[in-house]
Formats: sequence, C-alpha cells, structure tokens
Amino acid sequence: MKKLWSKLFILLLAFTIAVPTLAFAEDEEEVTDEENVEETEETVTKDPVTIYFFRGEGCPHCAEAEEWFESIEEEYGDYFDIQDYEVWYDESNKELMNSVAEYMGRNTDNLGVPYMIIGEHDYSGFDAKDTDTILNYIKEEYEKNPSDRAQIVPTVIEETGWGEEEDTKMRDLIVGLVLVAIIVGLVVVIIKARKED
Repeated sequence: MKKLWSKLFILLLAFTIAVPTLAFAEDEEEVTDEENVEETEETVTKDPVTIYFFRGEGCPHCAEAEEWFESIEEEYGDYFDIQDYEVWYDESNKELMNSVAEYMGRNTDNLGVPYMIIGEHDYSGFDAKDTDTILNYIKEEYEKNPSDRAQIVPTVIEETGWGEEEDTKMRDLIVGLVLVAIIVGLVVVIIKARKED
C-alpha cells in the first residue's frame, strides 16, 4: 500500500510542476506564432480598419455615433470593426483613453466622448455634419496595406502595459488554486499513509 501512496505522491508532484509550466508556455507559444507570421504581397487582403471607440455609458453623443456606424454598416461594414471601450464607469479604460489622447498630443483636461482613433487620426465628439470626415478617415485607412496602418492604440497599450495587471491577477489566481489543491492532496496522502502504519 505504501508503494501506491508513493506513486500517487510522485504523480501529484509531477502535476504540480507541469500545470504552471503549461499555463505559461501557452502564452509564450502564442507570441512565438505571431512573430513568425510573415506577410507577402500575395497574401495581403483588405482587412477592416479597427476603430478604437472610447465612449461613456449613457452619453447621447456616443449613442448618436453608434447609430451612425450602424446606419453605414450595410454599405461600409467590410471597411471597419469597432473596438469599444466604456470610460465613464471603467477607470482602466479611461486611463487608456487619456494615454492615447496624450500620445496624439491632445489636452486630456477637457477631452470628451466619444473619442475615436481611426488609423493615424483621432476624432473627439460627434456631430452629424462631420460624418463625411470620419468616413473619409475610414476609407483612407482601408486603402492602406494593413501592415502600413498606424497602430496607435496597440502602441500605447504596449508602452503603458495597460491590461497586464488583469492578466497577472488571473495567472496568480490559477497558480494559487493549483497550489492549494496540491497542498490538500499532500495532506490527504500523508494522513492516509500514517493511518496505514
């Protein structure tokens, strides 16, 4: 019976080492795959332009902008995707918006929503008379090779480490739960081994 408990202990120990290693290896593998992707002229497609849309929940101008985007969806839906960030109730998103605005050279003291980043352009507020300007920004970016498009928000995210804290908390939680399970398993193994003696 002691051999059985010894084998269980070894399996539990191997599991303890393998789970955190596999969890972190998955993240590294994704990065490696992305780094190995090479784009050639033959594989370039007209990918939609990402519109980074910073908005406030309940903001009437934001709702008006969202309605306008929906109204052009049928004709221009292939041209853009919207990446939505609510900033009135999400402090982290608000910090990102302010960092992006500072990167764009804007004063953040009176920055309103909606605030949009379309390629290398930013646009604050929304007025129906300016929809042609926004649409022209979208078309201009859409016509560019995707690798030539400005990557302002991703650059700011990378420089500021925005969002990494949440990822770290989740990893810490998973590792903590695994460690608790291992400790409980070890205690059970020790108790059973003592009862057999």
